[in-house]
Parts: sequence; C-alpha cells; structure tokens
Amino acid sequence: MLHDEGMTTSATLPSHPLTTVSRATGDGPQPPVIRCSDTADFLAALPFLTGFTAENSLFIVFFHGKRSDGAMRVDLPPYRAPELTAALVDGLCEILRDTGAGAAGPALVITSEQGFAETHGAPWKGLARLLRRRFAREDWPLRELAVVAPDGWACMLGDRAGERRPLAEIRASPVAGEAAAAAPPPTSLDALGRLPEPDPARTAEIAACLAELDRRERSRRGRPVAA
Repeated sequence: MLHDEGMTTSATLPSHPLTTVSRATGDGPQPPVIRCSDTADFLAALPFLTGFTAENSLFIVFFHGKRSDGAMRVDLPPYRAPELTAALVDGLCEILRDTGAGAAGPALVITSEQGFAETHGAPWKGLARLLRRRFAREDWPLRELAVVAPDGWACMLGDRAGERRPLAEIRASPVAGEAAAAAPPPTSLDALGRLPEPDPARTAEIAACLAELDRRERSRRGRPVAA
C-alpha cells in the first residue's frame, strides 16, 4: 500500500485530460509513468491522472499491479445524510465486486468542500470509517484512503489516520512537477461542464433565421382560406 514503507506505486498519466486512465496496450506509444512513494505523492498526481479537479467527490483509482488502470468519480451525498452515505458505499462495493477491481486494491480519495476546522477533525471521517469496514468485510486490500479539504489533508489509514497535514506537502511533492511536465494542466469539473461563450456573429445569424420563420408563420396564418 502507498502508506507502507518501501512500497512504491506507479501512476500512469494519459497524454491528454481524460476522466478515466487506462494502461497503454499494444505497440502504441507508452504514456509517462510517475512513481508515487507516499500519500502526498499520490494526491499530487491525482488531478493529472483524471484531468480535472472536483470538490465533494469520491475518486476511485483502479490498479493493475502497481500501476493505475482507470479512475472514476462520484458525487458525495449531503454531509448530514448517513442513509445516503451507506447507499453510496453499497453501490461502490457492487461495482468493485462485479468488475473484480476490489480485489486488486483501489485507491480512494475524498475531496471535501468543508474543512477540518469546520468539522472539528477530518471531514467525511464517517464515510472513511465505513469504507474501511466494508473493505475489511470483503477482504479487499485498500491501497490508499485519503481526505483532501480546503485547509489540509489526511491519510485515513494507519496509526495516524485522520491527522491533519498541510496542503503545502502535496504542492511540494516532486511528483507535482513531474506530472505537470508530463500531462496538460487539470481543470475543474465545473469548467469542463460550462457551456462556451456563444459567437456573436453566429448568434445574430440564428436570431435572424428564427425571426424570418416567425414572419412566415404569421403570414401563413393571416392568409385567407379559399371556399
């Protein structure tokens, strides 16, 4: 696991922003490989793996051996909705069971809009606890489990689980520089879903066409009917 001493994990970066990351196959060019030796390294690589950032999300990174083999993101439920949190974990475990990805040991990252100060500890610690229990029940290895908030981050595994750490550790990771050199900069999920600004000339052209259609319709309706 990433938090065990001496173990390294390779994060395979795509050549352009994607919501999923796949291992290179066949004889095509191999994507760059970034080696992560701890949780801060992995968190530095994650936005480049997915191609975007998002708050209030659960990121699941799948692995094939030590290399990332795809990723997915799901919205977190409202913070004070334990019944929806349980449903989220049930659905995730069903996917991991059906695909066999659970046995391979995925890495999970919770991104929170709320901070440590606001929640008096690691945000979403209840979700993290529920995920640990379910993985233990399924006998699945949990490669990584971390929480990232506006005022810090925490690894949710090991003896120091939930301990707040500065975001500067992620920014200072050498992986951040390697990933930035190997892949385009990530954007926010909101920006990806935002409609582009319309072209003024094309907008005027479409408006004129619609106005002409309206004029023709009014003319047709006002035409006398032959007996």
